[in-house]
Amino acid sequence: MFGFLKKKKQKQLELDQAFEGLMDDINAIDQHEDPNKIHRYILESCEQIISRAKIIKKEQAEYEVLTKYLSDIKKISDMDDRSKKRLTEIAKNVIDLEKTRYDYQQSVRRLPEEQFALLEENESVIPETIRTMQENEKYQDKVKRDMQLLEGKKSEYEIELERLREGDITTKKISLMGLVFFGSLTALLLLVHFATGFDTTWGILAIGFCLVALIMVQEYRSGYARRAKKETSKSLNKTISMVNVVRMKYANVTAQVDYEKDKFDVNNSYELNYLWERYLADVRDKEQYERDNEDYVYFNRHLVKILDELNLNDSKIWLSQTEALVDPEGMQEIYHKLVTRRKKVRAALEENLRYVRSERDEVTRLMREHDYYEAELIEIIATIDEEMGWNKNYQIIKAQKGASKNES
Repeated sequence: MFGFLKKKKQKQLELDQAFEGLMDDINAIDQHEDPNKIHRYILESCEQIISRAKIIKKEQAEYEVLTKYLSDIKKISDMDDRSKKRLTEIAKNVIDLEKTRYDYQQSVRRLPEEQFALLEENESVIPETIRTMQENEKYQDKVKRDMQLLEGKKSEYEIELERLREGDITTKKISLMGLVFFGSLTALLLLVHFATGFDTTWGILAIGFCLVALIMVQEYRSGYARRAKKETSKSLNKTISMVNVVRMKYANVTAQVDYEKDKFDVNNSYELNYLWERYLADVRDKEQYERDNEDYVYFNRHLVKILDELNLNDSKIWLSQTEALVDPEGMQEIYHKLVTRRKKVRAALEENLRYVRSERDEVTRLMREHDYYEAELIEIIATIDEEMGWNKNYQIIKAQKGASKNES
């Protein structure tokens, strides 16, 4: 319940940079050249929106849970003195019994109390979380390999393009030197001819032949270099576009993985699975011990009963936080932790909502700018709007498009 830790890092900057690069490619598209490109890029944007929407749903759920816990704390703090005294007495009995149990469990307990409480709170979703994390981590590794491969190809094309440019410069220098040399030689032969009367016709013809050959070689080399640079530049631009898309996918899946890692304070899904197995073992031991400790069970039930009278959202969660029920400072510390966590979740939620709205508006802009209203895309966008609770009314847009076509 109260074990949420702060996030370690932010991926938004990386995602924005990747999307900015993607937008540069999209803005350069001519709808008359290749409409399939428009379809592909808009579809990619929709996929990213859906991916980020999943994170938003998790953050909204967590925000609601945190709000409920804060509401429970307020209800407990607002109890009248008589009820609070009764609650404190029961809680003290529970704490005393818990200390006795702790001495027993110290040698067999596998998880710290705070970590146990966090897993207990999320017990119903952890198996699915582990499975999802494992799938996302595998996909993350795959996308990372693809990104590294594309980065390698990008570097190769950049090196090849630079090599062709240097070769072109070298060829021009050699041609210029050849022209200077043969020109000087021709001038020398003419000087000899006019000075001595010696016939230099064949020499001049030979020089002319060499000049023609040099020009032909230069033209052939220049033509080859132009074609090679054009093909290499085309391949480089295509690779850069693919790198931007892969970077965006990597940023999204990394955001999902990091959210779960930060929430449970683990490094990967295998560590979470390990903690989960230890937690289940602790639960089994705890349940066995509770069956043998009737007094402990009785006072726990009595404590929950008192808390239920306050109509709390979750009374049982206080069984692992009984010290806070008798220690005002402990209750205040829990309150501040929840408030701090909720602020962070709200900030992350607002940021993700801004991102989704921005991407959603960008999709609309692209469709309108390129006059591209493909039925499949409209259906996907309508599903996104319904999922996010938006009403973009694309049926009206579609109807207006049809009307404008009929008028034309």
